[in-house]
Amino acid sequence: MEPGRDRPGHQGVEERRAEEVEHTGHGEDAGQAPGGGVTQAGHPQDARAPTPRARAVGTRQTRGVQPLAVHHVSVNVPDVPSAVTFYTEVLGGVLRDDRPDLGIGGAWIDLGASQVHLLEAGPPPALGQHFAVAVADLDAAVTELRQRGIPVGEPSPVGGGRQTFVSDPAGNTVELYEQATAR
Repeated sequence: MEPGRDRPGHQGVEERRAEEVEHTGHGEDAGQAPGGGVTQAGHPQDARAPTPRARAVGTRQTRGVQPLAVHHVSVNVPDVPSAVTFYTEVLGGVLRDDRPDLGIGGAWIDLGASQVHLLEAGPPPALGQHFAVAVADLDAAVTELRQRGIPVGEPSPVGGGRQTFVSDPAGNTVELYEQATAR
């Protein structure tokens, strides 16, 4: 027997069921360095943890913290008007008028059921951090962005859908994600 295999809770990789270690090797995972870390493209390495779907199978939420959805994400932008134009005119968001005076420039924008909060500040170095915007038709979105002269990657499969990436005027990465449809 391997050292440590008799300890409670030990589970070797070879013992995991395939659905617990689902890994496509595409999208955010593509081109990542073996063994973890960040690739030259700046995306974090997949730690081979079970997928959210696999973790949720057979479990019930009994904790006090019961997430319902992501309400908003905040991104730093040095030029708020330029960022507002990008998030409203390019990504189709709607500028909110209920942002309180927080003592720092910014804007709140509705993107579907979630919000993007723009904060007037220099963006942090791009180390793979991003947020994703779900779109109905990824190919149409990519075509529209390219017609506007906005650089956008080729869509690629990931998990249960397809994704690509675009950068806002401050260099923040935004993923565009299309859920696979049943055919």
